[in-house]
Amino acid sequence: MRRPVLLCAFALGSACATTYNTRGLVLRVDPATSTVTVSHEAVPGYMGAMVMPFAVKDAKELRDVQPGDVIAFRLRPKSSGTRIDRLEHLSATGVDSGLTMTPSTTALVKVGEAVPDFTLINQHGDSVSLSSVRGSVVAVTFI
Repeated sequence: MRRPVLLCAFALGSACATTYNTRGLVLRVDPATSTVTVSHEAVPGYMGAMVMPFAVKDAKELRDVQPGDVIAFRLRPKSSGTRIDRLEHLSATGVDSGLTMTPSTTALVKVGEAVPDFTLINQHGDSVSLSSVRGSVVAVTFI
């Protein structure tokens, strides 16, 4: 007698789609494949914070999305993979024409090139230059 009830409950439970709302920083947009690579926050009950590409259900949602934008989005896990089915801009990449924040010439370092020396202040208020840790594995974060 219980078997039909359990089967019915299972059928009803699997019909309910699970979704997760989160947000993150756009790193890459590929309109040709309708994918966006996002550095996203932890999604409680689903996955930790990480960088990962997601398929976007409606490619039109990627029309105005650029690397550097902060987005809110809804994840919908499916057997074929997790995809985004709702996307909202929270902030767009600002353009300051190199006047205040963006260098007028690119400061990106290509893979394999040496990073120019710089100095930062650590958590103890001490100045630390990159050259002072040369030869060591270094991780830098900004909080």
